[in-house]
Amino acid sequence: MNPQDDPEERIRQLEELRAGQGAVELGTTQPTTQPTTQPATQLPPPPYPGPYGGSPYGAPPFGVSYPQAPRHRMPVGLIFTVIAVGMLVVFGMVAAIVWNMSTQVPNTNPGVAGGGGLLDPGPSIDIPDIEIPSIEPMLPGNDSVVTAPPGGSLSVAGVDGTKTVECDDSEISVSGVNNTVTITGHCALVTVSGVDNEVILDSADTIRASGFDNRVTYHFGEPSIDATDRNVIAQG
Repeated sequence: MNPQDDPEERIRQLEELRAGQGAVELGTTQPTTQPTTQPATQLPPPPYPGPYGGSPYGAPPFGVSYPQAPRHRMPVGLIFTVIAVGMLVVFGMVAAIVWNMSTQVPNTNPGVAGGGGLLDPGPSIDIPDIEIPSIEPMLPGNDSVVTAPPGGSLSVAGVDGTKTVECDDSEISVSGVNNTVTITGHCALVTVSGVDNEVILDSADTIRASGFDNRVTYHFGEPSIDATDRNVIAQG
């Protein structure tokens, strides 16, 4: 009988054929895998915080430098220009204030009261005229005659001097040290002060003596006498 017609032989051949295909399918040849390649560049490791803290933005990686921002500096000429302009402004303000004060015209108009009316100017003050008596100096060894103004005043002063005064209802004042004064005529008032002065007069309405060791002698009349201690007023 032909083995191709034998069913058992046919089954056996099919099983052997299937077994051979299974060996091929189970991987008698292993598939090849592509080796993994490392990237050309690696990223830098993350920064680690320091023990005392640091900037939240971290430090740049080692070997990497960031470009610095350009610094803008103010020109020196601009600084001096600003200072000069400021000084000119200050001087101008001072000059304007001084000029305004010097050219200010005082207000001569009457003031205005709170109710709207004008304020009346205050009363004018009359300053009395003060008559300053003339002073006649007496020099040692100079015996001269002086005429007092009628009804006026005359002052005689000096040291170791001698003087003669013509009086016409005048007021005579004698002062100084160790002077001798002779007064002729009638006087309204004779005043003697100083030290060690001697005055001889004809007559007077009032005689006053102050100071030390002054002596006044009158010839006529009954004058009003006022003398302090160590001064003498007597008729003779």
